[in-house]
Amino acid sequence: RKTNVMRFSVSQGETEIPTQTIEHDKPFNINIAIDNAELKPEQNGVRNFTASVQARPIEGGSRFLVGEYSGTLPPERTFIVQAQTRSLSPGFYYLTARLTVNREKGVLPLTVVQENYPINVY
Repeated sequence: RKTNVMRFSVSQGETEIPTQTIEHDKPFNINIAIDNAELKPEQNGVRNFTASVQARPIEGGSRFLVGEYSGTLPPERTFIVQAQTRSLSPGFYYLTARLTVNREKGVLPLTVVQENYPINVY
């Protein structure tokens, strides 16, 4: 199911300025904003989600988890998840973000995936 992923970016340090180049010895933030207009609020207005980010070396190899965050979906049309992640070794990577939103009982969760966000770790 397609949902518009409005923004997926990486930032490092105190700034939220998107970058595709980060330092290897420091954690970094993953900023994800999606359009959740199609998600109707439940009666109590609470809906849980999990966001995870995996990295894969560009030259090949397996993906591995670099960050995960769980919380409650806000009622706004968009939201941002900032998850501090562990630092990566120097190299070039593709990041994949996966967002899973739990829906009402008996309905499968909605999963949004954005792949191949390139970053350079120096």
